[in-house]
Amino acid sequence: MPYAILRTEKLKTFGNIGGSLAHNYRDIETKNADLSLTPNNSHSLPDAESVKNAISERLPEKRRSDSVLCIEYMITASPEWTGWNDERQKEFFDKSVQWFENRHGKNNVVATSIHRDETTPHLIAYVVPLDNDTGRLNAKKFLGGKSTLSKMQSDFADTIKHLGLERGIEGSKAEHTKIKDYYAKVNEPVPKIGKIEIPKPGLMDTSKKYGEKVAESVIQQIKPKYEHMANLSKEVRTAQKDASEARKSLVELQEKTKPYLDATRNLNAIDTQKLNNEMHLISQRLHEEHRRAEIQRKREYDERIRQKEQAFKEEWQKFYDNLTEYQQTHINLLQTTVDRQFKDDPVLHKNKLDEMKHHLMSDKGREKLEKMERDKPKRELRPEFQAIEDKNKNKPKQEKTKSRSSGMSR
Repeated sequence: MPYAILRTEKLKTFGNIGGSLAHNYRDIETKNADLSLTPNNSHSLPDAESVKNAISERLPEKRRSDSVLCIEYMITASPEWTGWNDERQKEFFDKSVQWFENRHGKNNVVATSIHRDETTPHLIAYVVPLDNDTGRLNAKKFLGGKSTLSKMQSDFADTIKHLGLERGIEGSKAEHTKIKDYYAKVNEPVPKIGKIEIPKPGLMDTSKKYGEKVAESVIQQIKPKYEHMANLSKEVRTAQKDASEARKSLVELQEKTKPYLDATRNLNAIDTQKLNNEMHLISQRLHEEHRRAEIQRKREYDERIRQKEQAFKEEWQKFYDNLTEYQQTHINLLQTTVDRQFKDDPVLHKNKLDEMKHHLMSDKGREKLEKMERDKPKRELRPEFQAIEDKNKNKPKQEKTKSRSSGMSR
């Protein structure tokens, strides 16, 4: 049975992102790609620069220096899958993109590509791990540890299992293969060795020297094939290790199912069916209890968030009402800028507004507002004084000088 395959790669710098995009858009030589088939590749964005810009626009201004800026996903299936040759291939990729958007949010899936010019067709997706609840980068929430990754692979496999694909061994302790390592394995060409050419002896070659020359020449000619066979041998050892881990997983599974096997060992078919029905009912009840508990926890969490937001809203209103008209005007201009810049993303817009308000209510923000009030332009003079000021301004220059010298200047 062919398997669904999902691989991930964390990209922490724009250098990493640029290297990945150069391969993705064939801006650099891709040795294992068939250039005649490259026009069959498809991209949601036209070029690498467009993807970089899309990632940059999605990233928050404040982030840790070691944050994961983008997650590169690669999705494909076993080469033996017959769906590569019919309409199921399109459905496979369409379902994959839809799965990404449902899981991570449509705005976070900044770009997707489909490669059809390599050994096996595959989809590449670039996802910015922006947590919509906090407005911060959180790759751990997206990928997590082995448990989260395993659940994600199971969820994806369930999405496309109707296409005749299965998930790999669940619970296996085999290490997760990164995208670049996967490419190296499936796309490595098999070197071919032609007829071995024996060099001709030189006029001054002794038998020993000529023998060394022949040996060196033969070694150089068969070296590529030897290295390839060595890599294959390494892959066999890796496969043996994976099989060993799979057997361990099966043993663990048997240990978990031992109570059930013991309970049904001496039962006939009818009694076994009765036991299965009772277990099913108990399982349903437990799942329902768990679901209700999850709903209750979600409600309590939402209520805490609502109360927190209400308290913050009241605190902000009180703070705003105590400001001067000049300070309020400045804040209104800041808010208008945020409204205009993030009008297409309600979640990010709210986060940016809250971030601005928190800053203004902090000690530094208050100091800045107070300084702004102190340094604001002087108010206009009353009309009668303004008339005197205007009259003085219109006096001839000589008369002004005389006035200043007599001590009457303002």
